[in-house]
Amino acid sequence: MIDMHSHILPAIDDGAKDVNEALAMLKDVYEKKCSVVIATPHLRAYSEEEIEQALEMRNKAYENVVSEAKRQDVVIPEIKLGFEVFLDKDITVFPSFRKLCIEGTDAMLVEMPMHHWDAFTLSRIDSLKENGIIPIIAHLDRYI
Repeated sequence: MIDMHSHILPAIDDGAKDVNEALAMLKDVYEKKCSVVIATPHLRAYSEEEIEQALEMRNKAYENVVSEAKRQDVVIPEIKLGFEVFLDKDITVFPSFRKLCIEGTDAMLVEMPMHHWDAFTLSRIDSLKENGIIPIIAHLDRYI
């Protein structure tokens, strides 16, 4: 079983507050037979620098969780890294936008603006697809 959308990385967004809470969450899903968790912290990218900072913060949080799990000898699911990218602008203008995809894939979890999807909104999805990215819409029920 795979958890496709998780906020388990500590101290990044509205998910785990610290490493111990992250480990508790991961132990719980592992006990429920989940073998892979895709960590998708929120990201609003308005510059290349913000993308690089988010990558650094996410990767550091991941390393903290993995090292603490090893230190405590706790078995956790495999963690794949990604983001839940708020798509209120065309992020393909940034050179490192592909780094926002789910690790090892060309898929990107995206969150859309909370208004009617006009042509401009849909153009952002088209831009991702034209660049070889498979958009995965988070919380599609919010937009119906």
